[in-house]
Amino acid sequence: MLGMPAWFRRGDDEGVFEDWLDSADTREQDWAVRLLVAVADALPDRVARLLEPHAADPGYGAWLIRIVPHARLAGSRPLLDLLLDGVRAGLFTGVEHALWAPAGDLAAEEPLGLSSCWAHCWRNARTPSGSTTKAAWRYC
Repeated sequence: MLGMPAWFRRGDDEGVFEDWLDSADTREQDWAVRLLVAVADALPDRVARLLEPHAADPGYGAWLIRIVPHARLAGSRPLLDLLLDGVRAGLFTGVEHALWAPAGDLAAEEPLGLSSCWAHCWRNARTPSGSTTKAAWRYC
């Protein structure tokens, strides 16, 4: 029920999700992330604002990888920026497939956002010598 936007907003007004994400208890963090996944399409800007302070947390990459496939990135520059930062940081290396569903929205609604995301993925797929890794070709 909390995964419905109206109920999510109520819990958010009470600070529930911030508390859970700040918690040392990984179960509470997981509860928060599950609910962020549930509302990522409807409330992507709020999801981004809740995630942003946790970019240095050890579980952040896994959280972002779980949330991004369910988000409408074309409707949220803040969430798209978190995604691009995650791609730059290599958080999606090896799980690039998590980018394809949200990339469809970007292609239709925000082509420059898609090209930016693609450019960062491509840069990360290159080896130190500048050649492209085999894995990168799988996603072309």
